[in-house]
Amino acid sequence: MKSDILLSPATPDSDSLSAGDTQPMQTPSFDKIGHFVIEEKMGEGGMGIVYRAHDPSLQRTVAIKRVHPRLKDHDDIREKFLAEARAIAAVNHPNIGQIHAIHDDGELPYLVMEFLPGPSFEELLQKQKCLETLEVLRVALAASRALEEARNQGIIHRDIKPSNLIIDSRDSIKLVDFGLAGPVGELTDDETEVVGTPQYCSPEQVQGSVTDERSDIYSLGATLFHLLTGSPPYRRDSRMDLLIAHVNAPVPRVTEVKPGLDPELDDLLHRMMAKDPKQRPQNYREVLQCLRGIESRLDPSKKQSARSSLIAATTVALLITVVGWAASINGGIGDWLGFPSANKRVSEYYGDLLAHQGAKDLLDFDFKNGELERFFRMDPLEDQRATRKRISLSIRDGQLRWANDSRTVSFPFMSEIDSWEIHGLRCLGNPDLELQVAGDPDQPGNRWRISLPVGRSAPPRIEVLQQGSPVAVEIEDLQRTGVVREGVNHHLKLEKLDRQNPDRQRYQFSISTAGEKQTSDILTIVFSIPVDAIPSGAPGLRFEGDISGWNSKVDRVLLQGALDRERVLRALRMADVS
Repeated sequence: MKSDILLSPATPDSDSLSAGDTQPMQTPSFDKIGHFVIEEKMGEGGMGIVYRAHDPSLQRTVAIKRVHPRLKDHDDIREKFLAEARAIAAVNHPNIGQIHAIHDDGELPYLVMEFLPGPSFEELLQKQKCLETLEVLRVALAASRALEEARNQGIIHRDIKPSNLIIDSRDSIKLVDFGLAGPVGELTDDETEVVGTPQYCSPEQVQGSVTDERSDIYSLGATLFHLLTGSPPYRRDSRMDLLIAHVNAPVPRVTEVKPGLDPELDDLLHRMMAKDPKQRPQNYREVLQCLRGIESRLDPSKKQSARSSLIAATTVALLITVVGWAASINGGIGDWLGFPSANKRVSEYYGDLLAHQGAKDLLDFDFKNGELERFFRMDPLEDQRATRKRISLSIRDGQLRWANDSRTVSFPFMSEIDSWEIHGLRCLGNPDLELQVAGDPDQPGNRWRISLPVGRSAPPRIEVLQQGSPVAVEIEDLQRTGVVREGVNHHLKLEKLDRQNPDRQRYQFSISTAGEKQTSDILTIVFSIPVDAIPSGAPGLRFEGDISGWNSKVDRVLLQGALDRERVLRALRMADVS
């Protein structure tokens, strides 16, 4: 066994290990790194420091990871640090935190990355001790999909653990921190080093053997064990004893700690943590197949989906005959087969908020309606390092309010938007406002957003991406007579216009101030987007970027178009909404 250990930082109180082993050094504060405005330091480890920052050129919040100042003269550490950028850049997947840019021309290189407000699953464990089985299955599926894509690019992670799995603002699970990543089949550069976090590293990592995806499968199994039971698979008084346990100690059963767990899931985790890589699942295809089978048995919504597929596959001719008759029954074919249709489930969920105008759906979120609280919930961000108080979403006095929280306030998934109106939007402070017209965590490379500053004279920025590449937005007309001002109510409206070119869809975006006696237009912009490049997804509102603090409110939001019922229903299943 190797004598020197290169370990990813653990929490000071984890597994009875010495806090002195993992306490970060004090580091100088920065107002800026490059042109990025630093808002706060989020974390610090042995190799680097992570900051939350504002990108003034793109008007967005980013995370910046910079080499630790004490390592500035270590060229080998610099190369290890830059290896993370190369590893992440090689993989584009909705369940992997993305890297935007790398800057290595200065004394201390840094990465500009997607900002993920969290929480991480390590933070969730601190609050909840352990997670429900269906939630752990969701984590397992997301992580396995991400790791499979990384493996397809020849990359293994080598540091799977709860703190490296983070929930983003749209409730997607992201795998982050490829800082210890390397090519499949690689030995560590220094044969006296062990890479990984001691609670989760594989026996072959401890022994310095060649590692492949089966090493990550072991670490994922250990992580899922922790999520299910509230404790990692092995607990020892020292790190060395902990590492030895991964090599020699019997593999524990989850059911020894959590009786009643599904036996097939218990067996899968036991195989994932087998000492011999040959006895583990050999690839993520095998892991995912097992996980999906378990999920379909344990999740009622998946049972319904499987039942529907079976019926469709074996009785197509009969259904063709029956559909016309069954559709005439109140509730439709779904109710006749014994489970609610997607239309009925979604309609029941939104209730009176959802109406229809011809073939179009109309969603009316009037925040005078006290029943809306359940649609707009965010866990508070508990961060003592924050320089200003964050106030998560709440509905008070007929208004949706939040402050100093840059997470996206999301609305239902739409497959098509005809109009989007925001009434009574008001902000105190001078942040930047971003309308995320369309965004889907399953397709992170496809998005549409409109950005504009509060209290400053600058034209709106319209950005449309398709598979990560910019789409040409043609501006037909721009009329601007004022700016979005703090302390003033505004009415924003995006609406679809008639096409003049069959290949391009025209839109108008307008802003007006809403006074007691009159309304004053301050901006009107007409633009067009290629029809085949219009993204779909969940619209959302976000404020960000003002260091001095801000708060905001909205009175009412109206959405008209085509509600994406299948995507909404999937989100409800993920949230376990009955």
